[in-house]
Amino acid sequence: MPLPRTASDSLRWYIVKLLFDHNLLPKLVRRLADLHPDSSHLFLLGMDQAADDLVWKWARQDGYTIVTKDSDVSRILVARTLGSTRACGV
Repeated sequence: MPLPRTASDSLRWYIVKLLFDHNLLPKLVRRLADLHPDSSHLFLLGMDQAADDLVWKWARQDGYTIVTKDSDVSRILVARTLGSTRACGV
């Protein structure tokens, strides 16, 4: 794989697809489009009322990183990492 030659070439290696949760403004997609061009928002995808489990599965399948202010997410992540769904009440 060739090394990047310019700053813009090197940025292509670090593009992250962000998926903004319902508790964040949809306009973040537009505001961050130059840094994260393939990002989206649950509202724009018609998934703003979707269950967390469905959102997680969809994001993982499509290569998104979820951005949220939801405090439950850290509990869910810990439970999934440890292999227990009881810890987060799911």
